[in-house]
Amino acid sequence: MGISNRQASQPIRWRLPAMVVGLMMVAVFWWLIQTKPVLQQDGYDIAVTLYGVCNRRNAEQLEQLKLVVEERSANGQLQVAETATLNQIIATAEAGQWREAMVASHELLTDQVNR
Repeated sequence: MGISNRQASQPIRWRLPAMVVGLMMVAVFWWLIQTKPVLQQDGYDIAVTLYGVCNRRNAEQLEQLKLVVEERSANGQLQVAETATLNQIIATAEAGQWREAMVASHELLTDQVNR
């Protein structure tokens, strides 16, 4: 009444394809979170300002810009992806990583030109 070799090997046959599909899904998800959003005019203008704020390390202007992002996001003037990306850069600057935030905002702007 034991399990035959054929029955025991059937689950193994499905492991490799399942692993391949799983890895492909992880790769697609990783690619999606790595891509920068397409900025509309408002988002682009904010990103330009954010670059300058980070370059000058101006915490007061950063706080004002954070409020602008919140307001425009609430009014629907910024897309969800734009808001998330800008807020991520703002959070980096708030953590005192001004250079990293400046580089991230520059990369965001460069990505817009290279599209």
